[in-house]
Amino acid sequence: MQLSTALLPTAVMIFYVMHFRKFLQIRPLARAKVLEHMSEGILIADERNRIIDSNPAARSLALGAQGKRFGASLTDLFADHPELKAACTSGEQRRLEAKIGEKWFDVRLIPLRIRDERTGTLLIFADITGRKLAEGELIRRATTDGLTGLSNRLHFFEKLHEAAESCRSSGEPLSLMVIDLDHFKSINDRYGHTTGDRLLCCFSGLLRDAAGSGHTSGRIGGEEFAVFCPGLNGEAAYRLAETIRLRAAGEPIVLENGETIAYTVSIGIAELHGPDMTVESLYAAADNGLYVSKVSGRNRTTLAGRSA
Repeated sequence: MQLSTALLPTAVMIFYVMHFRKFLQIRPLARAKVLEHMSEGILIADERNRIIDSNPAARSLALGAQGKRFGASLTDLFADHPELKAACTSGEQRRLEAKIGEKWFDVRLIPLRIRDERTGTLLIFADITGRKLAEGELIRRATTDGLTGLSNRLHFFEKLHEAAESCRSSGEPLSLMVIDLDHFKSINDRYGHTTGDRLLCCFSGLLRDAAGSGHTSGRIGGEEFAVFCPGLNGEAAYRLAETIRLRAAGEPIVLENGETIAYTVSIGIAELHGPDMTVESLYAAADNGLYVSKVSGRNRTTLAGRSA
């Protein structure tokens, strides 16, 4: 008689929980045959959290050499996985997600009891790597601009709101710069959208590099970008913005035919002031600074409340 392996995980789990002692008493060969056909990893520990049985899927987990030895302690086995270690130590029924090596697992810890006395623990490891990768891709698409790889407008302003609250609580300054590529439409019209996209990508790379990891950059419109800078007051942000502006002016993009296209950017900056200044008013002040830079001849930086 053939047994469907699709039904094995749930069936064996129930079997273990309800008939643990009887299961251990059946012939080892029969027990091994059941376990080896399961896609989930199975570890069985005694009341002292020492491994007394496992299946091939569990022994293939990237848990070090101890994962392949009977008698190994679960706390030692999960030394590099604090959440799993704590769950095993608690003796409570738990379900959690854990990254082991390069894979993600849904881990179920089920105490085994006989007459209210814990006689061991059953651990079931279901590979959910595919699901986690899909979730990560959905998050990336929801938060990232598809062309440049920077934060998109929605995600940028969500993070800006969080940073504003954090800086208000800590007393740190926070500044926002809004950046526009000068005459971008003319470049698009003359060289085509492919070249325009290339320019956007090149400037995004420059912006990410110049702003650094401590600051968040985003593409918030067609050729409009923004950077918020926790820890920088307006004057410090102005100096950073000038670095960005001068680099853009000095690093033209090079086309495949060797032709170079020079471009410049205009920037407006505002600093978060007082408890009543909202993120919306901060952006409005920076955007007004950008407007001043553009009407004053472009290729310049304006700090709100200070002459360009």
